[in-house]
This record gives sequence, C-alpha cells and structure tokens, in this order.
Amino acid sequence: MLLEQIGMATPQQMDALAAAQGTEFDILSLQLMIRHHQGALDMIDNVLTYGSDELLAQWATDMMVTQQTQIYWMQTMLDDKT
Repeated sequence: MLLEQIGMATPQQMDALAAAQGTEFDILSLQLMIRHHQGALDMIDNVLTYGSDELLAQWATDMMVTQQTQIYWMQTMLDDKT
C-alpha cells in the first residue's frame, strides 16, 4: 500500500494503535514511528539526489541526521520492550 511505502500509518494500523494499551501500545507506536522516520529518510534522499537548492540540501542533511538519531533511539527502546 502506498501509505506504508512513504512511512504513513494506514487507517487499520491507527485503529490497532487506538485499541492497544500498555506495552502493546508502546511497541506498536515505536514500530509505526520508526517506519514513519524511514519514510522521511527516503524523501530526504530524493531531495539530496535530485534537488538543486543549496539551502534545501543543507536543511535535508540536518534533518537526515536528526531522523537517523531518532530512529536509533526508538529502535533501542523497542529492543528493550521486545
């Protein structure tokens, strides 16, 4: 599905998240957010590969570092919960 390909949660995934509680909620939330951030990294890669605006490239590079760091933190939290 296209939504998942760009890192967006599907309506079904959001329903599952809304129904979850406790550790189940934490795990699902982290899994969805990691996918969401990976989708952002794909978009950033496109900006850096195909874009020509120097300021946008600088912003994208900064955002790439931030997204990668947040993915690392979330993956660490997820590993601790599973």
